[in-house]
Amino acid sequence: MRLAVCLLGLLAATGYAADVPSPVGLDAAGRLGYRTTDRGDRVPDFSNCGYAGGDREVPSPLVTIYV
Repeated sequence: MRLAVCLLGLLAATGYAADVPSPVGLDAAGRLGYRTTDRGDRVPDFSNCGYAGGDREVPSPLVTIYV
């Protein structure tokens, strides 16, 4: 555990983390943008998941049968 903490401290002190760009940032229009790596990898965008892409409420059907 101490070794891991020391290694993380060393990486932070050398500025290694500052050399790695953030995978998510704002574009020129102020919208959230996802940067890709050289291999084309990027953070998946699940913001439109859900019923009807998150545009509508989930319907509440009327109860017709009680069991």
